[in-house]
Amino acid sequence: MPKKSQPILKPTTLGKHIRRKRLKQNHSQGYIYKLLNINHTYLSSWELNQKKYTQNM
Repeated sequence: MPKKSQPILKPTTLGKHIRRKRLKQNHSQGYIYKLLNINHTYLSSWELNQKKYTQNM
């Protein structure tokens, strides 16, 4: 039996937006954190909504 697809919701946080865009473009977290020149833990924390974005990283 095929799985029901979940409705696509608009991202409500920066982390959800980053994750959705990253997955849509088939990029790994490693690619994105290197592209943004940030520590890999920041990206993971943002995507999991465990850390809020600040400009003073």
